[in-house]
Order: sequence, then C-alpha cells, then structure tokens
Amino acid sequence: MGTNPPPPLGDPRTVVPGAGGDVSGWTGYANDPNGLISAGEGNAPGNQYLEVIGGGAANAARYDVNNNDDWLRRSFDLLGDPRGEVGDLVGEESGSCQNETTQGTRTERSLYTCETATRVTESSQECRSIYVPVFDTDYVYACRQGTEWRSESRTCEPERIVTVDEDYVYTCQTGTIWTHTPASCQRRRIVVVDEDYQYGCVQTWNGSTHAGNAACTAVGQPGCTPTTGRVCTQPSGLPSSYTCQTGYQGEVTGQACGETLNISWTTTWLYTMDTGHEVAMADPSGGVFDENGCSAGGLYQMGNTWHIDYSCPHKIEGPLTVPRPGTAWLVGQAGTPDGTTWSPTGGACTAAESSACTLTATVCTEGPETRQINGHFIYQECWARRHDYQCSTRSDFPGCSPPSGMTQTGERCIATNSAGTCTGTERTYTDPSAGCTRYEQGVRCETQVPGAGTPSEILRDVVSDTWDNGCAALQGNGACVKQGEVVIEGEQTRVINGLPVTRNPWTVREDYICSSSSNVNSCSPFTGCVQQAQSCASQDRAGNCTAYDRTYRCENPANDGG
Repeated sequence: MGTNPPPPLGDPRTVVPGAGGDVSGWTGYANDPNGLISAGEGNAPGNQYLEVIGGGAANAARYDVNNNDDWLRRSFDLLGDPRGEVGDLVGEESGSCQNETTQGTRTERSLYTCETATRVTESSQECRSIYVPVFDTDYVYACRQGTEWRSESRTCEPERIVTVDEDYVYTCQTGTIWTHTPASCQRRRIVVVDEDYQYGCVQTWNGSTHAGNAACTAVGQPGCTPTTGRVCTQPSGLPSSYTCQTGYQGEVTGQACGETLNISWTTTWLYTMDTGHEVAMADPSGGVFDENGCSAGGLYQMGNTWHIDYSCPHKIEGPLTVPRPGTAWLVGQAGTPDGTTWSPTGGACTAAESSACTLTATVCTEGPETRQINGHFIYQECWARRHDYQCSTRSDFPGCSPPSGMTQTGERCIATNSAGTCTGTERTYTDPSAGCTRYEQGVRCETQVPGAGTPSEILRDVVSDTWDNGCAALQGNGACVKQGEVVIEGEQTRVINGLPVTRNPWTVREDYICSSSSNVNSCSPFTGCVQQAQSCASQDRAGNCTAYDRTYRCENPANDGG
C-alpha cells in the first residue's frame, strides 16, 4: 500500500464523463482536446483524483502515488467496477494517447539444493519496477496497449542451505573372466561274440573203404577249418602185412628161397600251426609241440595270419591244443632211409645154408613199383626176389594162418619138383584198413553246412571287446580337462549271441570341466579417485586369479572434494 492515500473517491459513474456507460457526450471531443480538458475541469469539483491531476506537478509532491495502490487501480476502472483490476474505456481510443515508459527493477530469487557432483551456485537477483506518474495540467485518460506488469511484494525467511560432503564409491572389474562349465559323456563297452558250429567227422571201415558220416560233408567247405588232424581213434590191431609159405620142398631137384627188401627209415611227422593272428607268434614253451620234442621251422604269412611248421619225431597222440584262436593239423610224414636189407621170406632159407643145395638162379618176384612205407612213397626196381636151389632133400613149409581181417594180396611158387610142378608157395597178406578202422576229425564252420547234420557243438567266443567313442569330442577338446570317471553300469553278466559275458564295468561316465574366457575392463575412475579395496573375481583352471573387483572412492566435485 502506498503512502498518503487520498480520501475516498466519489462514484466515478457520476463524476467521470462517460463512466456511467453513456458515451454520447464523448464523440464531440474526438478532435477537440481542449474541449476535453474543459469538460474535465468542469467535472473536477468533488472528484479529488481529477483535482490531483489538474494540479499538475504542484500536487505531485502531495502524494506518493504507486500504481499498485488499490485505490489507484480501482480508480482506473472507468467501467464502474471499482473492485476489478482490469478495466477499459468505452468507445474509440483517443488519438492523443501516448505510450509512457516506466522503469523499475525486478527481483527474483531461486534456491537450489544439489546432492550430485555438480557444484551448486546460489545467486540472488532483484527486479524493482517503480512507476512514477508524471502529472501535468492536462487531463489524462489512460488507455492500455501492450504488456501489463503487476508487481507483488512478499516477505519470506531465508532458507538455510546445508552442504553435506558425500563422495562417490566407484566399483569396477578388470582382467580375464573365466567361465568353467561342467560337461559329461559316456563310454559304453561293446562286446562281439562270434558263433561257430562244430562238426565231428567220423570215417569207419566197412570192409572196403572208410565211409564218412554226414558231418564229413563239412570237410573242405568254404568257411570251415579243421580243428584237429585226421586222428585214428580205433586201430585195427593188424600188421601192415603178413607173408607165409605153404607146401613142401625136398626130394625134388629144386628149392627156392624168397627174400623181401626191407628199407628202414627215420620218420619225421610234419605239422602246421595257424596262429590265427596278424602278428607272428609261435607255440609257447610247454605247448603241445614243445612237450613232444618237435622242432619249429620258420614263420611265414599266408593271407592275414601267420603259419609255422613243426617237425616231430613221432606222431602226436590226442588233440593238437594250441593258443586260441590258432589251429594245428598233421600235414604228413617225411623221413630219411637208414639202410636197405633183404630178409628171408618165411624164415631162414635152409637151402642157402645147406651144403646139399646149390643156388641155381635168382629171380625178382616183385618188380619195379612205388610202395608206401611208413607213410613214404618209395620206388625200387625189385621188392622181392627168389633164390632157386637144387637140393636133394625135402622139408615142409610151416603153412599160412593170416590174422582175421587181412586180405591176400599176393602168391608165388617157392618150390617145384623135378617135373616142374610147384610144391611150395609163398603168400602175402595186407591190412586193407591201413591199420585203422575209425578216423575222427573236428571241423569248425562259420555257418551251418547243409547236409552236414546237426552240429556236435555250437561254439561261442568273444572276438572283440572295445569301447565306443562317446567321449571322443570332449577328449579332443583342448579347453576341457577330465575330472574323473564314474561307473554307471558296473559288473554284470550279459547274454550276447547266446554266450554269458561278465565284464566290469559296462558303462562309464567321464566328467570334464570346459573353460572359456573373455577380457573385461570397466575400471576408468575419475581424477582424484583412490582404490579402497580389491578382491579376486575369477580364477583360471590352475587357481590363479585372472580378474579383480576393485573399489575406488572419488571426491565429490560439487564441493571441491570437501
């Protein structure tokens, strides 16, 4: 409120021309300013405001007028609303109105409280607008154009500003971060069982030949291998040959003595062993060949396996057992002749020893041919001969009693009388079964042989015991390290292709740790930061720390670090 307020004003609707809403009297003053002044002076009595205006500068000192005074603001309301703050003239504005420039100072205050790193600067500004009306002796009608200013004065208590020193705590990470991921795989045992069929070939002497049973059909078939040599299981018990003389001699002019060629041999029995392996391997010490005093020949390869020949001083009786999966069999005989002798046929030749007999001729009775002796084929120009004597006495031959089962294979006259009639003969008998009435031989075949009958045995062998490659990927990954193994399926007996197979374990799990790394560096502190703490954030597989968590304390720049 301004000082020196004027006394209450009169009702402007009665003291101000045109204030009552009737503007008809104003139209005449549009181009007559002096008339307007006169009209105002005529209305001055009783209107103190107009008296102040009319008084000009002389009255200005009487009042300190502020255009924010309520009484003045209401007085400008010429529309009859003394309570409003805005008013306007009615009718056209006067062309004599002038823009008045007012000067003042405006005051504004702002208060900031900051808790960040930005320094707070507090400033105060004051703007004051002083409106000083200048009065002259003219009558002034105020009109409005442009921006209206209003000013208010308020009183407030200053706010206390408290600045708290609060620094930054800065956490970061730097180094190499390792990620260690568990991984597992499984290895499974793979057992392959081979199923073969065993046939027993039996050849029995029937009086004319060795007849084989149905199983002998498998001998020599593709995929079939002899498990033993052809073994005589039932010898005939007969000598290989039998020679006898029957009749007489004497009282005749001639007498004959027979001789048979005898060849002695050192017999060697030959065997061959198939090792069954792709690598050279002989029969171990203490094996069947070593026990029988056999000597080994050189190793040689046939197909995918190795073979070795053995020479034995006698025929090995019983099965030829060799390390699996090898087999062995009799190949044949070989020998060296030790000497050749002639032995009398049917006993000593008495004529040769008797002085009463004279040798008159020697005749080859068994001419050139090849014979099998102890398994050897030998050729001789003469196998038997006869010595003819001229004697003057008589003697009887012992006669012939061949063993049952032998067959006569030869006969010759060994004595004649003076008339040329044969009085004595020599007969030869042999064993047609060659000394054996039953041969047996085992044959192992990969598949059943049609016509061979029912196999004597089904043989099942483990031919392969391996592991699958379920862990090959992790084993070959250089970033993965094996931690250990865990048995998933332990000792069990499983039937594979008909054969119970016991193994421990069957399935194993391998555990790995696979590691990967990446570099990090978020530690770029502001100037003025001090490291407060450090801890390990990551380790490599060896346990070495490769990355760190660090804590820095940085001063707050808003208060100069204070």
